[in-house]
Amino acid sequence: EDAYHTEGLWQQMARSGRLKSATCAMILLNAVWIGVDTDWNQAPALYYAAPTFQVVENIFCFFFAFEIFVRFMAFRSKRSALGDAWFIFDGLLVALMAWETWVVTALLALGMGADVDGDTGFASVFRLLRLLRLSRVLRIGRLLKEMP
Repeated sequence: EDAYHTEGLWQQMARSGRLKSATCAMILLNAVWIGVDTDWNQAPALYYAAPTFQVVENIFCFFFAFEIFVRFMAFRSKRSALGDAWFIFDGLLVALMAWETWVVTALLALGMGADVDGDTGFASVFRLLRLLRLSRVLRIGRLLKEMP
């Protein structure tokens, strides 16, 4: 946060206890949801999943994309975001989530995706990437320490 602007809406939002609390809550909910998704969603890709799974995944993806955007906009120098290890870590997780939730779904909807029902390994790779999102829970300790 030392590299954030000192004035303005973005830095105010990024430093906000409300955003940090909401982020902690969403991280915990997402960890629980990953368990629910793993147990109940048998679809090989989000495109083929029941609407409930699609809606919830999109809610998480929108929230985390919004949160990383707010943090990016709060940096005085956008280049300094590249020096923030937590920002890079979170950005990579959000990029993976956006890839799976939006890009792969769009490709499948357009008929340009791989055959996920075949033995391409497509589904298993994305299930492993989903589990990587659990590493987002690592941020909770840092966020709780920063909260007032």
